Amino acid sequence: MSHFATEAERAILGAIIAEPDTLLQASDIICPEDFSTTSHRLIYNALFDLYQLGEKTDFIALIDRLKEKGHIQQAGGEDYIIDIANDHISSASIKLHSRIVHDKSLLRRAGAWAQTVADQSKNGIEDIPEWLGKVESELVELAQSAKSKTSPYTDDILKTLDQYWDDSLNGKEICIAPPAFLKEPIPGFYPKHLWIIGGYTGKGKSKFLNQLLVDAMDAGAKILLFSLEDSREEKMMGLISNLADISYKALITGRITGYEDRIEKAKKMIAKWNPIIYDDVRTVDDIRLKSKKHKIREGVDIIAIDYIQNLAIRNTLYETMADAAGKLYALVKELKVTCLAVSQIDNESAKKESNIIGLKGAGELAAAAHIVLWLTRVKGQGKERHMDCTIKKNRPFGETAKIELTFTEKWTGLTGRSL
Repeated sequence: MSHFATEAERAILGAIIAEPDTLLQASDIICPEDFSTTSHRLIYNALFDLYQLGEKTDFIALIDRLKEKGHIQQAGGEDYIIDIANDHISSASIKLHSRIVHDKSLLRRAGAWAQTVADQSKNGIEDIPEWLGKVESELVELAQSAKSKTSPYTDDILKTLDQYWDDSLNGKEICIAPPAFLKEPIPGFYPKHLWIIGGYTGKGKSKFLNQLLVDAMDAGAKILLFSLEDSREEKMMGLISNLADISYKALITGRITGYEDRIEKAKKMIAKWNPIIYDDVRTVDDIRLKSKKHKIREGVDIIAIDYIQNLAIRNTLYETMADAAGKLYALVKELKVTCLAVSQIDNESAKKESNIIGLKGAGELAAAAHIVLWLTRVKGQGKERHMDCTIKKNRPFGETAKIELTFTEKWTGLTGRSL
C-alpha cells in the first residue's frame, strides 16, 4: 500500500468532515471498499451515515457516531480522527483525489486476483475449461470497473454533449450509417440503442439482419454476432451470400462452380471487416461477458443476436425474455454500442394487423427497445419477393413508417450487393 494512496484517502475524509456536500462528489467515484484500510472504511461509512441522517459531519459528530457503533478504536481512535479533520483538501480537489483512491483500489484488486489465480493453478484444477471461464469473467469485470463512472451533474453532462457535437462538427462519425432504405426515419446505428427486429417464422428476419450487418460493416462498424440458431459457418455463409449475391443454397450444398472469384472477393472483404461470430453462447450473462471482453479488446460498435428466444430458458420463457430485456438495455448503455436483437412474434400478432407489439415471450422486450422493426411478407401474385418493414417504435427519432422492400433475385438480400 503506497503512502500516497493513504494520504489521498485521508484528504478525502478530511474534506467530507469540513464540507459535507463533498461526499456526493466522492461517492460518484469511490465506494467504501476502495479505501485501503479498515479504519478509513469505517470512517467513510460513519460519515455516509451521518450525511444520510441529515446530521453534521464534523469531527465531534463523527467520533460520537463511531463510539455509538463500537468502532472508535478500529477507526484509529479520537486523536486520529482529529488529525484527519485538520488535514483536508478543498472541495475543488475532491474528484482528483477520489480518482487516485479508486485507481489504487483497482491495482490492489488486480494484484489480489492475480495472486489467487496463481495459487489456484499451483494447487491443481479439476475442470480447467470451467475454471478458465471463471477467470476470464473475473478479469473482464475487473477491466470494466476501471472505466470512469458517468456523472449525474449538469456541468459534466453538458461537457459530454459539447464534446459530442464538436466531434460531429469536426467530421468525426458519431454513428454508423444505416442501409439507404432506413436512413430517412432512422438516421443511423447510434450507440446506446437497443433494436428489436420482430417477425413470424420464415419471413426473412435473418436475411434482413444480414443486410443490416453487411451495410454496417461496409460503413466501418465492428460487429459482434451471437448466432443462437445457425452455426458460425452457416452465419458466415449468409454474409457471403449477401455480399457476393450467390444463393445460400449454392453455398451450403457446395455447388459453387463458376462462383469462385466472387466468393474469394467476398471472403477478402469480410476478412477485412473481421466480424466476430459466436454460436455456442446460450445465456444473456454470457453475451454480456463476451461483449464486454471484445469491447475492451477490439472495440465493438454493433452487437447482433439471432434470435433472442433461443436463449437457454430459465424457469419460463417470459422470465428469460424479461431478464434479457433489462440486461441488454443496460448493456448498450454501459458499452455505448447498438444491439440488434432478432425476435419471433407471438401467434396472435402474426394472425392480425395490430398496433400492439407482440414479441414472443415478454412485453418487456418491446418496452426496453428504443426501436422496433416489424417484418411481414406481402401477399398476392407477383409479390412473392416483397417485404414490408414497419417501424412500430422509434423512441429516439419519432417517425414511424412502413418501408417497402424487395428480395433480390437469388434471395440473398434486400438491396443486393454485386461484386
